[in-house]
Amino acid sequence: LAYFFCIWGAAAYSGQYTADFTPGYYHILGLIGGAAAFIGHCYPVWLQFKGGKGVATFVGLLLAAEWPVGLAFCAIWLLTAFVFRMSSLAALVATLTAPVVAYWLNPLGDGYIVFGALAVLIYWRHRANIQRTLAGTQPKIGAKKKAAHAATDPPGRTGRDRARPRPPRDPCRRAGS
Repeated sequence: LAYFFCIWGAAAYSGQYTADFTPGYYHILGLIGGAAAFIGHCYPVWLQFKGGKGVATFVGLLLAAEWPVGLAFCAIWLLTAFVFRMSSLAALVATLTAPVVAYWLNPLGDGYIVFGALAVLIYWRHRANIQRTLAGTQPKIGAKKKAAHAATDPPGRTGRDRARPRPPRDPCRRAGS
């Protein structure tokens, strides 16, 4: 959204294309606005600069600024997640390829420079995930829930029984009655 707001704001300000406000200028303003939204997501002031890892905001910027690059990111993420079953690894692989795809599609544009800078920040924010992946302790997609249920369920409770809580025992009732 920041990308579009910057473009619409510049268009409203200029009123029409002039020598100073070319279509490329609007695109650069959108990239700056998207990068600012990305940094604001990663380091929000109201959360003492402890925010997310920026991947979702990055995908939003890719889809808004250069949608073929955004679609390539999504396809690479899906393929990597399907093969390796790790969301963070899929995000890192897709993030690495986004500036390359942007350069391949438009080598004269500025998008690949912004996407490359933001990719460095995404890798910085994923330091712990990278360490867990290298150590082999990064949770896989779907495996976390199964392992957590297996560790906490009493024997004999599986499937639908796990979802239904047992009724509380009446302390006044004798066993067997």
